[in-house]
Amino acid sequence: MMQLSSTMLSPDEDDWIALFNGSDLTGWTPKIRGNELGEDPGGTFRVESGLLTVGYESYETFGERFGHLFYADPFSHYQLLVEYRFIGEQVTDGPDWAFKNSGVMFHAQNPNSMLLEQDFPISLELQLLGGNGTDARRF
Repeated sequence: MMQLSSTMLSPDEDDWIALFNGSDLTGWTPKIRGNELGEDPGGTFRVESGLLTVGYESYETFGERFGHLFYADPFSHYQLLVEYRFIGEQVTDGPDWAFKNSGVMFHAQNPNSMLLEQDFPISLELQLLGGNGTDARRF
């Protein structure tokens, strides 16, 4: 499970544009592998206590349900500020490499062009990794 908040810098570098309003997922569209764009039957993406939260606890197993949130508007000439932390446990049968593993996809394909069973959008990714609390963190 992951919690995320983000803002984006406008071209004049004076004002930040909040991409997440802290209340709901207005402006965001989920794409879960195996589901049509906009469908999130397990409540994978939600807002809890003002934080964008990602979790798979409503699924019995992971079942390769890779999930992504797409923002409605495209941007260029930007700086992205993201605060994140990992909470909760790894989903049952989730791949080992996905332990506390998330990311921000940049310059991604249009979500309307993703195939139903496509794992990830074609994109560049800023990888977000967390540790297990005892071993050295992964980089």
